[in-house]
Amino acid sequence: MKDTTTRGNLSKTFLKRLTEGDLNTIIKQIIDDNELDIQVRDNYLNVYYKGGNILRIKPQKFQFDKYYFYLGHPKGFPKSHVDKVANDKPSKINPRTTDPIPTLTEARQIVSELDEKHRVLMNLLPESPDIFIDEAKSVMDTWFSIWNKQERDDQQAITLRNNAFDSKSDLVVIDIEFAVSVNKPYNKAKNSKGKNKVCRFDIIAVDFKGQLYVIELKQNRPADGKGNSANVKIHRQDFDDTIGNDVNHLLAEEMAQVVKIKKELGILPANVKVDTTRNPIFAVAYSGKDPETFNSKYRKEGICVIEVLENKKLRK
Repeated sequence: MKDTTTRGNLSKTFLKRLTEGDLNTIIKQIIDDNELDIQVRDNYLNVYYKGGNILRIKPQKFQFDKYYFYLGHPKGFPKSHVDKVANDKPSKINPRTTDPIPTLTEARQIVSELDEKHRVLMNLLPESPDIFIDEAKSVMDTWFSIWNKQERDDQQAITLRNNAFDSKSDLVVIDIEFAVSVNKPYNKAKNSKGKNKVCRFDIIAVDFKGQLYVIELKQNRPADGKGNSANVKIHRQDFDDTIGNDVNHLLAEEMAQVVKIKKELGILPANVKVDTTRNPIFAVAYSGKDPETFNSKYRKEGICVIEVLENKKLRK
């Protein structure tokens, strides 16, 4: 079956539950928390905390990654090895791995303990969203203290600081982590083996006139090195091979739907709009140290640069 997922494709029933029904209390709790970010997906919502997914809200269930409870094992089993062995898929582990692999008994014991912690946490929903959020944050804080994801954390900070136009925010972020499916009609990208390629973009934002910007965010210069498979040059090519081919403005229409849903949920103000007749602009943004060196380089190359101010506001 082809992947036909579309951002903002929420059913009317689900949306009504979020805005007026049994899920409204949870949504209000999340919106009132200035550390949480709601992103609209294909008939579900992702809620992010410090760049990690603290809650997925689906019409029939809530989800939280139980592996946030996994802080390692005395024998050094990676969580991916634990998961594969526990699910009877040890053959999926790279045979060249140098990391220890748990036995089936060890893996299932670890997962059983994680499942119990997960069950206790999820039982707090939907009646006690405030307690759930506090508990889940604590679990994730501990996990992030071991495995920090700085670029994701910066990405979320940018999203939260740019959710309305003001004297310092030239852009409003309307989506993050946008993946262009190989089945999107405008995706002509190929990988090094000539196969169809899924291309991912960090941030999609819009200015006051409705112009969309597809932004590649970098947090340090090594991540933009020539040998890095996620450098700006590669992302620019991915953009040209996908969204740059979008002659029917399908992405713009998709983002307009996301904005519409976010307005109904109370996430974005009424003056945010998407001009579906304009072609999106590829841009870069740098949130690390010495941004002027990075910004100057890409301005000279003719690429649109979005400045990330110290307070994470975006300026064109």
